[in-house]
Amino acid sequence: MKSKIITFLLLYAPFIIYCQQWGGSASMNGDIFRDGNVGIGTNNPTEKLKVIGNMYANAATFEMTDENQAVNSNNFTDWYKYSRSLSLGRMTNLLDKYERRFNFYDLPQTQGIFFQKSAAVFTIKDLNNIYRFIFNSVDEGETRIEMRDKFGNEIIKAGNLLPNNPNNPTNENISFLHLLEPNSRLSVGTWVFYKPDYQLTVKGKGWFENDLVTNGKIGVGIEFVDIPSGYKLAVTGKVICEEVKVQLQSD
Repeated sequence: MKSKIITFLLLYAPFIIYCQQWGGSASMNGDIFRDGNVGIGTNNPTEKLKVIGNMYANAATFEMTDENQAVNSNNFTDWYKYSRSLSLGRMTNLLDKYERRFNFYDLPQTQGIFFQKSAAVFTIKDLNNIYRFIFNSVDEGETRIEMRDKFGNEIIKAGNLLPNNPNNPTNENISFLHLLEPNSRLSVGTWVFYKPDYQLTVKGKGWFENDLVTNGKIGVGIEFVDIPSGYKLAVTGKVICEEVKVQLQSD
């Protein structure tokens, strides 16, 4: 009898230990469930599922914890906790486990605290906890893209403004591109430092359908540094025109 008991323990002890370690339940259709945290590769899972190692999946779905909780949580001051759908990479702030380098948020409507409508927001931070890239699109609203420097200052900003935006000087939907550094460069058809003294360089033909206004000098076939002082227009070559009118300005 004693030998049978020992044999039984040897055969089923691993199963008993496994059940004690799992502490969950399995249904007949193959579902596995439990109330606590699950750890794979770790004995101390701090989340519902914590995996130390590589994961493989054909598809994955991520969604908010609770939309109503996100809207009503402390006047939305902790929006990132409850609206976060995806967070990847290393933590950028050791005091906050909710923010990592790569974050995607599904923001619900918040009565104007952030947006009048629900919105999608995607951000990238550096390891100094500084936002370096921000994208947001508001449902039935505007789209913005921002790139920032290492101090968090905006350097490139693009998007659109709807007619009802108080910052829109027109009654139309307009698009914009801002290069916010004073010495920014924009080049078309060439490298940005093809003409390093110029902030706008176009290698090829250009067409302006409407007015072109400048407070500086205009040179045709001549560099602006070679235009004599006191002259606004300099042309190296022949000029053909139908009419020229010279009008002196009064003092």
